[in-house]
Amino acid sequence: LLLLAIILLAGKKRMKTVDVVYGGVALALSFVLSYIKISPVQYGGSVTLASMLPVILYAYYFGFGKGIIVGLAHGLLQFVQDPYILTPVTFILDYLLAFAAIAFAALPKKVIKNDGAALFAGASLTYVVRFLSHFVSGIVYFNMGAIWADIPAPNAVAYSLLYQVVYLVPDW
Repeated sequence: LLLLAIILLAGKKRMKTVDVVYGGVALALSFVLSYIKISPVQYGGSVTLASMLPVILYAYYFGFGKGIIVGLAHGLLQFVQDPYILTPVTFILDYLLAFAAIAFAALPKKVIKNDGAALFAGASLTYVVRFLSHFVSGIVYFNMGAIWADIPAPNAVAYSLLYQVVYLVPDW
């Protein structure tokens, strides 16, 4: 998966062997940690034991472009681990965009000189973008009556917000 992502996204800029090796190690650690579920949530999602930390650290140290590649690979591995899709839109939002957001961990490093503060800001930005992606997906999900029939759109927004707060905030 990582090699496929590298071929598709790397373009003219080639990744070094060390980039690929560290990316693979970060993916492996994140994948193993994602199996340690503190609290699975009904209808998808779970609170895990810092499963995003290795890939966030990778994106922070190796940069935005490489972070997208590893983030997309991580999202695809999450899909393989526990596949749950309702529509192609929810697949894109829940697995591709939400985990590609890992790349945002690298952005604050350019403006914040303190490594600890920059890493915290990058991880926070990653989770905000991930939250928004899952939130929009949840609106689609609940609006389609996937769980309860005939949920009006305003309730779909509230249900999605509540659902994301239940599992994404503790997973931070």
